[in-house]
Amino acid sequence: MTPALTVHEVTDAARLVDLHDEWDAFVASSPDGSFFETYEWLTTWLACFWAPRQPAFMFVRDGGRLVGLAPFLPDDTGDAWCRRSLTLPVHSHVPRANLVAADGMRAAVVDALLAHASDRHGWTPLVFPQVDRASAAWAAIEDGARRQGRGVTQWEDMVVPWIRLDGDWDGYLQSRTAHVRQEMRRKRRKLEKAGRVEYAVTSTPRECATAINDIFAIEAKSWKQDEGTSFATEVGVSAFYTTLARLAAERGWLRLYVMSLDGAPIAHVYGIVHRNEYLALKTSYDQSFRELSPGSVLFEFAVRDACEQGYTAFDMLGIEARWKNDLATDARRLASACLIAPASLRCQSCRSYENTLKPYLKTHAPWLAALKQRITRATA
Repeated sequence: MTPALTVHEVTDAARLVDLHDEWDAFVASSPDGSFFETYEWLTTWLACFWAPRQPAFMFVRDGGRLVGLAPFLPDDTGDAWCRRSLTLPVHSHVPRANLVAADGMRAAVVDALLAHASDRHGWTPLVFPQVDRASAAWAAIEDGARRQGRGVTQWEDMVVPWIRLDGDWDGYLQSRTAHVRQEMRRKRRKLEKAGRVEYAVTSTPRECATAINDIFAIEAKSWKQDEGTSFATEVGVSAFYTTLARLAAERGWLRLYVMSLDGAPIAHVYGIVHRNEYLALKTSYDQSFRELSPGSVLFEFAVRDACEQGYTAFDMLGIEARWKNDLATDARRLASACLIAPASLRCQSCRSYENTLKPYLKTHAPWLAALKQRITRATA
């Protein structure tokens, strides 16, 4: 008889360091694992955005072997997602999270997690925000909720364009339309006529500090500074990206691109390479050079470099945009699921709205959605 899986819940962030090596080795070997479930990402996130509040990270074991991870946060105030819930952590710059399970054990891991959550936290809603809709983890969460008698509220959040790299640069270019290729050449030539264009690629701890300083200088001159979304304006963001760059460089994951024009940094792509995929976490440019399209030209350089490095994918992250769709060869649909108590009126009303009323209004009264967007922008 197979012994039952056990769940160890860590509620003291300081104790997570003891699990570092085992944790990252597990994420690297799991088919569900990504950079956003690594020790480096999650502990840096906790330190910069969640302290002094504590986590409720759940580690699932089969005997002594780690087979599952659900990095929940007890969200009593609704700061992360939903008030009085347990939610996977997301970040406004890179909203991505997932449940991680060993291959072939997703159902057992989900059952163990839900049973533990019910015993320890009662019928607290469990939120799995922005999970790949096509992933096996998503299906396991839905199936596990039914087995445990929980209702499921679900909604789609965004479509994320990405580039599947299964050939060389020339092959990728030929997969783009003639118009896109022409625009890439036109923008590159226009920028090159304006002055001396140089590209710096940073991946080592020794080079990291200089590149980060250049990136911060670019962010301060970008449109994001006025919007309050640059590195310098949001609380915790500066420390987050600085610390993350150092840790990623130490692990050999960091790859930063900085473009300079006549010696002055004007555009950047801040990215990570994990499991041979490039993740463009953050990008921006000096808005005084907007007419020269430095961001587009630098992205072309970064994708070309990814091809030359032999990466299997280039994930542009964030929301859809026309320029991303021009470059993309595929897209990921991210969705969120909230596992609710059948007796909770608050959760049931939310479920009725998200699962029934909202899709109906989107189809039959799209002007309401447009009105909501206008009100949101006006009051932001």
